[in-house]
Amino acid sequence: HGPRYPTAVMTAPALPVPYVASASFEYSASYPAWKALDSSTSTQWWALTHNPPYTPPDWLQLDMGSPTAIQSVWIKATNNNAPQQSLTLEASNDAIAWTGLGSTLITDKDGIWIL
Repeated sequence: HGPRYPTAVMTAPALPVPYVASASFEYSASYPAWKALDSSTSTQWWALTHNPPYTPPDWLQLDMGSPTAIQSVWIKATNNNAPQQSLTLEASNDAIAWTGLGSTLITDKDGIWIL
């Protein structure tokens, strides 16, 4: 593996077309869902549960507009003081039926490959 970024980097909630980012919750307007997908290490998405005890589980979704092959996913946590957090990667062609692709524990801020 090595860093692989999407061919189109998110620049707004629905840009570039056809990508649309959404989340279970956005902590504030400063931390929207699409910033988790902008390939920048200086921006981030904060969920409702960005502080312990991290419940209920939050989700981040990227609608790619049509079925798309996914080769790999790299996740980087930005909270250096956070305890281990579990993460499950799922995919769907209709946003109704979901299939698990992989899961892991995020244990450090350096990032981890899921696929």
